[in-house]
Amino acid sequence: MAAHAVEALRPIQRRLEEEGVGVHTFPIVPAKSRKAERWGVSPALAAWVIRNATSYNIVHLHGAWGLPSVAAAVGARRVGAASVMSPHESLTAYDVYRPGNYFRILSKIGLKAFYLQRLALIVFASELEARDTLGGATRPEAVVVHHPLGSAFEAAPAPVSRSAGPLVVGYLGRLHPKKNLEALIAAVAKASEEAKLLIAGTGDKGYVDKLARLAVKVGMAERMEWLGFVPGDQRWPFFDGLDIFAMPSHYEGFGMAGAEAMARGVPTIVSQSTGLGEIIQRHASGLIAAPTTDGFAEAIKSLDRDRGFLEALKVRSLSIARLELSMEQYAEKVVPYYKGLVGCELC
Repeated sequence: MAAHAVEALRPIQRRLEEEGVGVHTFPIVPAKSRKAERWGVSPALAAWVIRNATSYNIVHLHGAWGLPSVAAAVGARRVGAASVMSPHESLTAYDVYRPGNYFRILSKIGLKAFYLQRLALIVFASELEARDTLGGATRPEAVVVHHPLGSAFEAAPAPVSRSAGPLVVGYLGRLHPKKNLEALIAAVAKASEEAKLLIAGTGDKGYVDKLARLAVKVGMAERMEWLGFVPGDQRWPFFDGLDIFAMPSHYEGFGMAGAEAMARGVPTIVSQSTGLGEIIQRHASGLIAAPTTDGFAEAIKSLDRDRGFLEALKVRSLSIARLELSMEQYAEKVVPYYKGLVGCELC
């Protein structure tokens, strides 16, 4: 696993251990292999999961394609434990049929069928993700529960009022064509001659170089900062320095970075094909725009023109995030399903 990912996970591990939760770690094989890391190739972990499945009434899988998820599903079925999955977009048509290796597509189709036949429950992060995964299928049972936020709410500062001055727009996440950052860079350039853009994240060098060339072409090079990977709790100071968080992705089953921005009182603009947009639309707590240069430019420009509305959105974003995205609301919705799966004798 990449060094920055290991460092990001350590605070989470420490926190779990402080709460009395046992944490086991296993090596990726071969070490330092990007593909092995991506697919969670750890024979030791797979063997441990299958061997210890008898210790659990419910096995909750996260993501569909990694070896640990497949091993956990097999282990749970072998001993009669209930399998629950949070797919994190992996079972959507967008992911399964993404252009690329033909064998990979066929493998995903087969594994998706395997999961849909064996899972007792799928916990989707949005109606968008559920619709794009199941279509009209009625099996397995499914529930939509937005991903919860934990430490994002801790010591969240009161929204800072900025009635004047250049806007600071930010993005945090993978630097990948799916994220549509070309549209964002061009949109900020078109929306304002002064607005700044902060980009936090890493990606393929070829793609990052392409974005840098675009920044020069549209006159953004001097108004942009490339921050690289921002680990763990360092995300909060990043969000706290923004006026607007923008997510112009072609597709997001949810949009965790946007949710974290809202939890820090940062107004968020998302594309129409983003699960987080369901919360934003339901509560009028941000803006939804077409994933184009013009769409995001107009959204940014509208907030720049009406700073009063921008300030109101800061307060509303934080209050709606607390309402919709707390750990308490997640448990309130998921735990009854857990209880139903194991029977009332364990309730």
